[in-house]
Amino acid sequence: MTGREIVIGLIAAALLSAAGYLFSIRISLLESDKRALTAELNTANSTIDEIQAQQNKAAELDKRATEKLHASESENNRLRNELATANRKLYIKAKCPATSTGSVGDDASVELTGASGQAVFDIRAGIIRDRAKIEYLQGYIKNVCLSQ
Repeated sequence: MTGREIVIGLIAAALLSAAGYLFSIRISLLESDKRALTAELNTANSTIDEIQAQQNKAAELDKRATEKLHASESENNRLRNELATANRKLYIKAKCPATSTGSVGDDASVELTGASGQAVFDIRAGIIRDRAKIEYLQGYIKNVCLSQ
């Protein structure tokens, strides 16, 4: 071998050594990036699992609240229909004060007219809906918001 070939060989060896060193640095950086990305992925997956659990709780709560509301509304509508068809009468227990012409008596039952009875069931329907909303919101806060 000539001197020139030795120099070229040494230069080639030095370049290969430098390339190997740079390649090992690059591999180390890529492994570090992989670890960081894996940690981020695990965090994201955990967050997704928590969100899905909350969505499932909210869906179950919504299902129960809706079923309860429909049952209450059905009962109210049944009573309203019975009143409308005269199968049922609506009485209110009342205490009436004495008048100058005489006394009516305490604890008398007063029968409401059909329109007044329907108004009572309208009010009852509103109360049913309001209670259902309140119960749903309380359940949502307890089971979804505070369970995190």
